[in-house]
Amino acid sequence: MCQPEGYAAYGREADVCRLIKSIYGLKQAPGVWNMELNDAIVTYGLTRSQHDQCLYFRLQGEEWMAALFFVDDAIVCGTNKKALDVFVTYLKKKFELRTLPVGRFLGLTIKRDRNTRTLSLSQPDFVDDLVTRFKMESCHPNSIPAEPGLHFSSAMAPKNKEEEEQMKEVSYQSAVGALLYLSTTTRPDISYAVSKVARFNQNPGPQHWIAVKRIIRYLAGTKDYGIIFSSKKEQGALGFTDADYGGDHDDRKSTSGCIFLLNGEPISWFSRKQECTATSTTEAEFVAGSEAAKEGTWIKSLLEEIGQGKPGPITLFCDNQGAIKVAYNQEIHRKMKHIAIQYWYIREAQTNGVINTSYVNTQEQLADTFTKPLPAPRFKYLRDKIGVSDVGTL
Repeated sequence: MCQPEGYAAYGREADVCRLIKSIYGLKQAPGVWNMELNDAIVTYGLTRSQHDQCLYFRLQGEEWMAALFFVDDAIVCGTNKKALDVFVTYLKKKFELRTLPVGRFLGLTIKRDRNTRTLSLSQPDFVDDLVTRFKMESCHPNSIPAEPGLHFSSAMAPKNKEEEEQMKEVSYQSAVGALLYLSTTTRPDISYAVSKVARFNQNPGPQHWIAVKRIIRYLAGTKDYGIIFSSKKEQGALGFTDADYGGDHDDRKSTSGCIFLLNGEPISWFSRKQECTATSTTEAEFVAGSEAAKEGTWIKSLLEEIGQGKPGPITLFCDNQGAIKVAYNQEIHRKMKHIAIQYWYIREAQTNGVINTSYVNTQEQLADTFTKPLPAPRFKYLRDKIGVSDVGTL
């Protein structure tokens, strides 16, 4: 490393220091810490997952142990409490650490009810901080995060000096960043609304900011909502994929939406604009299905690795018959032959038995909420179906 300013050796200012060990704050430090932590855990006997580098696990017959690390925060769980205590004691000898019952982790509130055998994840404190940060404590809550029928475009950017000055006073990117964190952890119900406003981070206008505040008002009224995991269902993993058609009013690209459930509860989801321009609804749904198939492949591989997989493919539900037929049919159709090779992955996953693309009625298409703004009755129905509910009473 370069000699620290003010401490350079006289006459040898161009020399550099050779580090005996990593120093906190250097860009190499996180990598060095990760290697040291990994060596300690693997030496103990846990296996590092090939599909999620933050996850370590050990399977011994009916017993299992899992440890999830994020920098220097961790959750350790398993079926044998004595084995967990031995592992934690081992870590204490290697590193300075303190242990607490799992109640908070990376801003998530974790509640466990042993009587009903349920576990919930929510972020009410994070929502409260968000509302306070943007001075919306006295706001009137909204029943839905996005207004149906309202379309956004880059044409809504500031049109005059007054609007430009107005937007300079707004922490738009900060608000969107916080909402993105919520939408990817415990609140899949806001994924579409957040992905929509995130597209205008570079030059947002007043109407875009109104849409952001609408999402915050929705969260203010549902701050205790989150995901509840239960042991009552044993359905395995299944997915839903959907797409709108040409929903972006700037470039007419479509939006892909997907959600995967494990035993009836959400474990992975996304709502994002497609990189290509679809020329039909079938094409838009096919592209969305290919992106979902990649996610399904990862989920299936991860579950099998940790001993939680079930035999057979993961069912992937789609409400477009044309897209399903193309996924099954190995022929090259005239209307589909221009699609980039990367989007034909769904066929490979179908052929290899990773996923099984199946039809679902549009009314039961759970991914519908990830591709378009919905009226309140439909939105609330799907919110309940994807497993987002009030966990405040647990």
